[in-house]
Amino acid sequence: MNFYAVYRLSNGNLISLGRGPAPSVGANFGVVTFADQPDMTQVVWDTTALTFVTRPPVQRPVLTPDEFWDRLTFAELVNIEQKKRENTPAGYRVAVAVDMLGRTEVLDVSKQRIQNLLQRFVTEGCITAPRLAEITTPAVDA
Repeated sequence: MNFYAVYRLSNGNLISLGRGPAPSVGANFGVVTFADQPDMTQVVWDTTALTFVTRPPVQRPVLTPDEFWDRLTFAELVNIEQKKRENTPAGYRVAVAVDMLGRTEVLDVSKQRIQNLLQRFVTEGCITAPRLAEITTPAVDA
């Protein structure tokens, strides 16, 4: 059985969806038919193409602690651990940053407080600024 989508001609906005023969619509509307019902978990309506297209991936700035720490290389983790064990002001600052990051349930890399803590790793030479940018790139959910 066919599946159809009714859209507004003026802006391409999706108006309704249905099964069966395409309905007659007024002069302000258009209809597109499909052989099968689109999987709405996988596609979205495109107002320009006037059809369903693959749903774009969603970027989220919130990382779990495991997602964050897994993004660091072993060498970077060793650098952080080594620095935080130094009995120096720089070592204490890194240790405090690690402790504060460890207390969070999620790391929202868009928040200034989290960015400041992570910047401490760059300032104290544990990781480079380009690596911090890579590490804090929002996660992509398909």
